Amino acid sequence: MSLLEQIIPKQKKGSHTGATSKVELDSRLAAIVRFDEAKKRIIDINNWYKLCGKKGAEFTLTDENGIPLNVVMPKIGNLIRIKLPAPPNPNGEGYDWVRIEKVEEEKNKLKDEELFGFRVRPVQN
Repeated sequence: MSLLEQIIPKQKKGSHTGATSKVELDSRLAAIVRFDEAKKRIIDINNWYKLCGKKGAEFTLTDENGIPLNVVMPKIGNLIRIKLPAPPNPNGEGYDWVRIEKVEEEKNKLKDEELFGFRVRPVQN
């Protein structure tokens, strides 16, 4: 089972959205730099809104009690508080919540590849 399959479980029910991105760069060094930049954006949850635009969702990394965190790397058990640009969720006091349940990072020197990702699952307020 690949790392990607470990992070993203097979769709069993509901709708499915598959989003991918691929970039070919001129050198190994350029690829390493681009990967590091992408990883920094992924783990910088409190600034995801910058990627969504002004009318997008707002994301806040919190501890297990909902207290906002300003850390370099999210960890298993942290929550992400989501404020969607839609009618507020009455059950979550206006927010939707997900918990980080898996963080995976793998470097394979033989294949000259590096993978990083984390999986979240919805939770109640």
